[in-house]
Amino acid sequence: MVQMTKSKKTLDHEADPLDRIGWLSQCSGALRAWFVDNGRWLEVPAGASLFHDGDDTDGMYGIGVGAVDLEFAPEGMESLVTFRMPPGGWLGHGSLLPDMPRPFNLVAAVDSEIYYVPSKALRRFVKENPEFWPEFYSLTIQQILALMTFVGELQSLPPEARLARQLLRLSSIGTAIEVRQNDLTATLGISKSSVRRALTSLVDSGAILTRYNRIDVVDRRRLEIASLQKN
Repeated sequence: MVQMTKSKKTLDHEADPLDRIGWLSQCSGALRAWFVDNGRWLEVPAGASLFHDGDDTDGMYGIGVGAVDLEFAPEGMESLVTFRMPPGGWLGHGSLLPDMPRPFNLVAAVDSEIYYVPSKALRRFVKENPEFWPEFYSLTIQQILALMTFVGELQSLPPEARLARQLLRLSSIGTAIEVRQNDLTATLGISKSSVRRALTSLVDSGAILTRYNRIDVVDRRRLEIASLQKN
């Protein structure tokens, strides 16, 4: 694991979202309390890799502030598929399994605050408390559903609707989204010209404002309406 700066935040800090959004917020109070006692915050600069494909597993990562890119190379393909994980997302519970190397790269898309729980502590916890296995399994189900949703959006929705859905996910804890057009092209699987047209349409509708490497969500309801468009 790349060495990152340890943050002074605690999991139950009032500005922290992980007890309000995402998988951990849906877990039992006992499991949430255990995560508070056994993890730590990391400040991860944009572009820094948390791990690479093939690395040994070292723990779980929860995205508190910012976003991370999951980069995966499908078998037989040279180009990477990129999926941007918003705040509230968790990755790395494969570290509960022995001899399970990382199957993808994980890179901070922007300056981010990530909650890290070491694999040794996780394995010891589930060994001593097997009744918590279903809660970790629920994270697997959530990730499968997220992947199926992503594939469904690629197959069925026009660029503007896909962009709107991406912006809704990335603005779950704040209206300002740090993102470049190239990032949107990579994570949505559409051309730069399609991204520009979709952004222009959302600006004209009053849903968003665009700035340099930043998008502000000014009317979430209009963005939700745009996300419902169909081909």
